[in-house]
Amino acid sequence: MDIIYLVIGILVDVVVLFYASKLMRIRENSAEKALSVVLVSVIAGFIAGEFLFAVILSPLLAMFLVFLPIILIVAILLRLFVIKFFYKIGFGTAFKLWVISAVISIIVSFFLPFY
Repeated sequence: MDIIYLVIGILVDVVVLFYASKLMRIRENSAEKALSVVLVSVIAGFIAGEFLFAVILSPLLAMFLVFLPIILIVAILLRLFVIKFFYKIGFGTAFKLWVISAVISIIVSFFLPFY
């Protein structure tokens, strides 16, 4: 069941990113680029998630509290760099695209009963 939720989440994220970049009139927009951004972000998230899981299992809770904000910041910056790299846009535009797609994804996932 978790794989179904993952696939649905990826599809929602791809569609939202594609239409958000279309809304922002980004010239290098395509479904393949949106899919590439989402897949690279998901793969990087699994790597960061495994690291976070290892830190949680460490005996020192202080390490978890120190590394959690760092991992979150790295995940956000990684998504920005991936968007910037694939769409060939500036950081300001990549940040706007990331914020718009994140807000819309949260709203869409809120209304999906199974996501």
